[in-house]
Amino acid sequence: LNDAAVACGYSSQELEKETLASSLDVGYSPDAAVSWADSHCASGSSQCAEFASEAIKAGGHANGCWSTWVPDLDSCLKSNAGWKKTSFPCSKGCVVIWQDSQGPYHAAISRGGGSIDQHNPNRCQSSGSWGDNYCWCPPSFTATNQSVVV
Repeated sequence: LNDAAVACGYSSQELEKETLASSLDVGYSPDAAVSWADSHCASGSSQCAEFASEAIKAGGHANGCWSTWVPDLDSCLKSNAGWKKTSFPCSKGCVVIWQDSQGPYHAAISRGGGSIDQHNPNRCQSSGSWGDNYCWCPPSFTATNQSVVV
């Protein structure tokens, strides 16, 4: 453990005994998110935001962003843990959000290359190239030799 663990309240005795997994080591797996979405896409009756929430949770980096309502999921990803807004088509494992004049109203999981999995209605490995949409993509953990200041 390191200075960050001390800042979180770990004692020096705990530092000698315990090892914490860093989010840099754990990260987000777009493959795991899409695998979950692929295997659950054609079944179940969950709402679109719930389906997208479960997929990013399966990917390992939802950071508390789980909702059955698209505006709440959109807001959480916008303000939580480095998710970046990009244009569609987007990378595998990103959350695709559709919006109209009243705001965000539909969500899906990007499979990459313009393909999506979604619920309500269940559409598997279909095109996401319709309507006005954008993506929330997970934080990238590719930085190296960076210092964390606590």
